Amino acid sequence: MTKVLIISDTQAPGHHPNTIEFLKKVNSQFKPDRIVHIGDELDLHNLSKYKHDPDLPGPAEEIEQGLEFMEKLYKLFPEVDVCISNHGSRPYLRAYEAGIPKNFIRSYREWMRAPKGWNWGHKFIIDNVGYIHGEGLSGDGARLKACTLLQRSTVFGHLHSHAGVSWFSSKENLMFGFNVGCLIDPHSAYFEYNRHQLYRPIIGCGLVQDQLPIFIPMVLDKYCLWVDRKNKTTRPILDNNGQPECPKCGSTSVQRRGTRGRATQKIYCLKCTKWSTI
Repeated sequence: MTKVLIISDTQAPGHHPNTIEFLKKVNSQFKPDRIVHIGDELDLHNLSKYKHDPDLPGPAEEIEQGLEFMEKLYKLFPEVDVCISNHGSRPYLRAYEAGIPKNFIRSYREWMRAPKGWNWGHKFIIDNVGYIHGEGLSGDGARLKACTLLQRSTVFGHLHSHAGVSWFSSKENLMFGFNVGCLIDPHSAYFEYNRHQLYRPIIGCGLVQDQLPIFIPMVLDKYCLWVDRKNKTTRPILDNNGQPECPKCGSTSVQRRGTRGRATQKIYCLKCTKWSTI
């Protein structure tokens, strides 16, 4: 049986700052035979049909920041199957709306500067387990819905605030639905829209070993950073209203400044007049 590591939604440059380090450890520990990125590799905020945040980087800067992360992922995993997703397909949707024929459009591998071992597809079947991004699924019941609709065990992402496994049995087959969470940074300004929602993102990745699904959480500390990271730097804690606290004096009288669109951001404390990185 093939041992498959599933990289959940990264949405660079809104990816979690410990993503590469975390995936290196998981890769070293489990030594998978194949890698599947479940989709939403990049956020592509500026190509969204929704309103754009004027404080985030423009499209050219955003894509370069995102590809900086992808270059590290390419180096770690030179051969990956990638599920086509709602965020990743945004350039093609905008081109379609503009009436641009396919002959003028570059492939995923070309514009993402990916190695030859990276391949994109809507669905992958490995040892009779299906891998899809998960568009159209919603809520905690999505796991059972996915496997019953596809009539096979199914792995998917897309839903940041849900992760885990549900089993379904018919008279002939035992199947599972497996949601692998995400690898985003909840502190990132790219997810400002989610700041006040009660559901929080579940950070981690997935493994299917001997056709058994395993969710691997990235256990976070109070700073929303991976507990096993080598660099033990901290960042301010967000209060219940999503407002950062100054790590030096605990004041919430702070202003976000500087590299707001990156995985890390700078804040300025009006009380102690000190800069901090979050």
